[in-house]
Parts: sequence; structure tokens; C-alpha cells
Amino acid sequence: MQTVKSSPARIFRWAVALALALSASVVSQSSINVAGATVDDTPEGSWGVDGRVYATQIVGSTVFVGGTFTTARGPAGFTATRTNLAAFDMVTGDLLTAWQANTPGIVRALETDGTSLYIGGDFTGVGGTRRDMLAKVSLTSGAVDPTFHPTLNGAVRAIEVDGSSVYAGGGFTRVENQPRQRVAKFSRSGVLDNQFHPSVNSRVVALAKAPGQPRLYIGGRFDSVGGQGRVGVAGLDATTGALVGPGFIASARPTLGLEVNADGSRLYGAGGSRGPTGNTASAWNTSSGARIWHQRAMGDIQAIEFFEGVVYFGFHAGYKGDTAIKVVRVSAADGEVQSAFRPRFDRFWGVLAIDASRRGVVVGGDFTQVSGVSARNWARFLDPQSPPAEP
Repeated sequence: MQTVKSSPARIFRWAVALALALSASVVSQSSINVAGATVDDTPEGSWGVDGRVYATQIVGSTVFVGGTFTTARGPAGFTATRTNLAAFDMVTGDLLTAWQANTPGIVRALETDGTSLYIGGDFTGVGGTRRDMLAKVSLTSGAVDPTFHPTLNGAVRAIEVDGSSVYAGGGFTRVENQPRQRVAKFSRSGVLDNQFHPSVNSRVVALAKAPGQPRLYIGGRFDSVGGQGRVGVAGLDATTGALVGPGFIASARPTLGLEVNADGSRLYGAGGSRGPTGNTASAWNTSSGARIWHQRAMGDIQAIEFFEGVVYFGFHAGYKGDTAIKVVRVSAADGEVQSAFRPRFDRFWGVLAIDASRRGVVVGGDFTQVSGVSARNWARFLDPQSPPAEP
């Protein structure tokens, strides 16, 4: 494992960033811890996969990746069949050979409740067991949960779990043969919630909810929610699905990813498409809908992650004229770019998924090298300040 020593200049930058965050009275307590800024921009060597990665999820010392691939390949050339879903060790990068949950179609979304892994996508089975677009599997083996088996008539593109509830968003219009317009709510055992009835006029590809807060945020290709105009981003009542809260200034259609801070006061969005609001990562005040900051890339912002006072956003094409840059890290408080983190990617489509934990940051997408290190479609950047045993 690579060891990264903190230079005096880097320590000074962290101290300044922390001081600025502490001095900003409008910033919530959840956004002033900048521990995530210690991640180095050179990835560790790892097993890879032979196709695009659309979803990543870190659970303890395990990294789950989902997408469209058929094979996992090790640095020494060893291969193993893994169809659209695989698990790796976060510390070593090795394939977890005992974990398997192959799917016959694309995996687009991964989420955990800490005890199970929820999988969404465009598939009709997991591990040989019939499942329609949404499934729940064991974190330790990949075995399919026999009690969780909702049936949806279209692909799932996003999942959010909070408390006893599981939310799914996508292109579907019916769940258990009942009308559900692109967002649905289930119990953890897969029972459809009959109180939750949102109406969204086009595909939902992003969900975000602060723990215990009453609002669910949705992002996607829509421009109407509950019969009212909302462009790419909207808030829903987490119990009824009714439209709540403001419109979000300069939101993009589509919005391809959403994150919210712990107290629900700030929303972060990944904006796609060209135009005055496109290709932008944005932060909004959730009470007023005012945009606090934004950063523009050369292509769609395809993924976004908020973690301990920083925001990572990934994209294709490039950033400020540099076509090798596909992910940027900024302060969650004011959007200031933290240039110490600047990995370089070898392929156009770049970063399509991001997750972060106290162990480090994982990105997935379409690439074969990152900062000169072989990285087949996913890469892990370890936090050298996190003890190996820390979850």
C-alpha cells in the first residue's frame, strides 16, 4: 500500500480550509469536517473489470461495482467471470472470490442499509433467481434475499435507503401492477408503500435523502412534478410523494446525480447537457432554492458525492481545457477547487460513479489508466490517515 506523507504546505491548506468552514455561519456542522481532503490523487493497483462501471458502493472494507461487464481481471492476468456486478477488497484491491451476484442486464444503482446491498438496473434476475429491475442481496455472499422481490415494468436508475424505507427511481410507470410514476417506496422487505404516490413526467436517475429528514430529492430528465414545473431537480414529501419545497435556481435537465448533507440544508447536483445551466456541479440552499455555488466542466457532470465537508464530481470531456481531468474535488461550503487532488484519466467518458468513506474514495466509469496506474474502469484512492481496521 502506498504511504503518503503530509507536506507542510498541504497541512497549511487543510488548516485554512477548516478555518474558513468554521467561520461560515451558514454552513451546517456536517460540512466542516474536511477529513476527506487527505485522499491522494494516485490510485492503488487493483483488479479491474472489462466494461463500464455505472455504480460504486463502499461498505466497510468492501467495494461493490455495478455496470456492464463480463469479466474481472487481476494485475497478474488472472480472470474470473463476473457479470455486471462484482465485489473487491477496499484495502488490497483484490477480487472477493466468495461473493457473486451476477445479473443478465446492466446494473445502474447500488445502495446499502449496512446489512444488505440493494441493486437496481435493467435486469430480470440476480444469481439465477428471478428479480425484475430491483433486488436485495447479502453483503457477505451475494445470495439473493428471498423476501424482497418487487416487480417493476421499467429500469431502476437510483436507490435511496433511510430508516425502514427503500426508495427507487427510474423509468418505470407500474410497480406490482399498480401505477407509480418513476418513483416508488418500499419497506425493507419489499412491500410497496401505498401512501407514496409521486407523479413525475420523465425518467428519474438520482435520489437523495438526509437521514431522518422528511424530504426526498429527485433528479432526472423531467420538467414537471405533481403537475408543476420543476427542471431536473425537485423535492418530494417522503411520506406521500407530493411536491414540496422550492424550485432550484439554474438546475439542469437532466440532473444525473444528487447528494444532500446530513441536516438537509444543502443539496448538491450533477448537471448534464449543454447550455447556460448544463455541465455544472451546483450547491443549493434547500429552503430557498438559491444556488450557492457552481463549477462547470467541459462535459456532463455524471456523478457527485458529498463526504465530510468536500464534494467530488465526475464528468466526461475534461475541465478548463484539460481533457485528462475527469474528477474534481471542491469545498462543500463554497465550491473552491482543491487542486491537490487531480488524478488524470486516459479515456473520454471518464467518471460515471463516485463513492467515499473514511477509507478513501472510489470512482467508476470508462477508463483503463489513472495517473499512470492501470485501473480498468474503477479506481480506489486510499486515505493514508485512516487506520486499516476503521469502517
